[in-house]
Amino acid sequence: MNIFRKSLFLLFFLAAYVLSASVDAPDTFDPLTPEQRAALAAQEKMKSILEIYQKVKIPKRIFWFTFIGIWVTFCIVTTFLYLKKSANTQEFKFKSKTMTLVVAGTGLVFVVHAMATEALVPYYPCFLRVWIGYIALLLFSVSLIVRAINYIAQVRMIRFKGEISNLLTQVDSAPNESEKSGLHKTYMDKGVIKRFFRLIVNSQYSEDIDDKQAELQFRLTVNNRVLDLLRSRNYAILCGIVLVISVSISAYFTTYENYHIIPVSFSCKSGITTPVLPLYIILCVVVVLMLPLIFLCFGFTDAFGMQIELLVTMIMVLILFTAMILYNELAPPTALMYATGYVFIMPVFFMQQFFLIAYPLYKIYKIGGHSLSGGSADRSGVAVSTRKEQFEGLLAYPAGFTRLSQAALETFCPENIEFLKDYQLLKFKVCSLVVSDTNNSNVPEDEGQGSMAKTQISDSIPSLKHETEDDENMRHSSLLMGTVDSTGTSEVDMDQLIGGELVPPLPITIPEAMYKMGLMLDLHLINDTEGKKERTTPKMTLIPNKLKDDFWKFYVKFIQEEALLAVNVPVKVSAPIEAAIKNEKYTLGMYDEALDEVLNSLYTNTYPIMLKTL
Repeated sequence: MNIFRKSLFLLFFLAAYVLSASVDAPDTFDPLTPEQRAALAAQEKMKSILEIYQKVKIPKRIFWFTFIGIWVTFCIVTTFLYLKKSANTQEFKFKSKTMTLVVAGTGLVFVVHAMATEALVPYYPCFLRVWIGYIALLLFSVSLIVRAINYIAQVRMIRFKGEISNLLTQVDSAPNESEKSGLHKTYMDKGVIKRFFRLIVNSQYSEDIDDKQAELQFRLTVNNRVLDLLRSRNYAILCGIVLVISVSISAYFTTYENYHIIPVSFSCKSGITTPVLPLYIILCVVVVLMLPLIFLCFGFTDAFGMQIELLVTMIMVLILFTAMILYNELAPPTALMYATGYVFIMPVFFMQQFFLIAYPLYKIYKIGGHSLSGGSADRSGVAVSTRKEQFEGLLAYPAGFTRLSQAALETFCPENIEFLKDYQLLKFKVCSLVVSDTNNSNVPEDEGQGSMAKTQISDSIPSLKHETEDDENMRHSSLLMGTVDSTGTSEVDMDQLIGGELVPPLPITIPEAMYKMGLMLDLHLINDTEGKKERTTPKMTLIPNKLKDDFWKFYVKFIQEEALLAVNVPVKVSAPIEAAIKNEKYTLGMYDEALDEVLNSLYTNTYPIMLKTL
């Protein structure tokens, strides 16, 4: 009986279980495969995305396509005007036109691509992301680094030129080799790595004159090589190499399904994926290289806004590029329908166009740079003539000359100011030598103004020492040592010399000064004693033999092709000077054309900057 009951209970339990299983089976049975379930979930997710897309599609397209039209028009117009108005200024003497066009062009392409992405997402072709976006961004980043290095090299060259001028005044007081300790370790004994490190961080020079000279020459050599490497042609080659590499990577990406060109794919992820990882790595490396360049750009100033533009652009690239990557990686798809990470990086290109093109164009108009080069603003020529007279008057005013010197530093041409100082000193040497030799040899003096002028200059020189003509080989032994004056005229007060208290001030040339002071007859008498009997114009009159060394040093310092303080003069000006040096036919006016070029450069490019700061 018990067995029967237990069997009946077990049978009842099994029947109940089967009945419940048959009732629940339709609810728990899933005919979909895992792939189908994933596709269904993606459809549900895409449905919510498309709902947002339909909501914001029209406003976004209106806004972004309108923005594209306005921005493209603004970039083209400002770039065209900038290239036109800056043609006769020093803008492209220190800002490569090739670099400017490449950076502005890649910036415009990337911004148009980014705006089109914002307007069309999620239906913007994925392959354009790697074929346009990352290639343009990579070219822009490389160009930014090259421009920063080029700027640092240029402004350091200014410092080197200033240090050269200071060094030339100290060489005479340098101790002899016999006075130095034999245990002294010179700069050239340092390792190459240490020398380059000192150059990069701009370490202080040694107090030893010879060590300072050696280090300065090393820095100049390296700096010049860097500037040579960054010429427009080499920069174009570098851009070509970067373009080939990036295009090759992009072509490889098209083998991935999400980046096919045919058929066009729209389903690529906005964040970092395996195909675009190499480009991200390259971009990150390039961006990280900007960190040391940012610190190296501090401490310099210029009149063209180059430092501000580079610093702001590099800092913004570091911050906003990081923000773009993080946003694209972490933001949900629904948020990307409103804005992608491109909205973070686009301000970099807006600021770049402003600093690189628009603001310099505004400054050119503001300071009137276009009218200085013969624009239509002063058709009568009266205003230009007045401005020219003011500039020439400034040259004879020591305080104004100091202001002009500061403006020359900001416009990267301090060698022009040094040229004017040394030219005025050379004028003083010529006049003082004629007066001194005339007095010593009792040459009869003309009455009147000439006699008074000679008396004034004679009284202003307590003791004049004159070098005899050195051997030709000794002249070329050392470029630095050869440009230092050892006649004692370095003690002449430069303010008095600039102000015209000793000799006529600039822009009066050496021949004009000799003629105005009535010293031409005395010069002819001195030349007669040296066997120079010919008579010609003051400009073509030969100088006394005692002055040949001073005229040669002036050539080595400013005119020679590899001069430390070479001024920017055309070949048609430098060639006759080189011929005169080669033939040893030194004349009073051999540097007059070079003086005109220097004065014109200062008047056209530096003087407007000085007026702006007043």
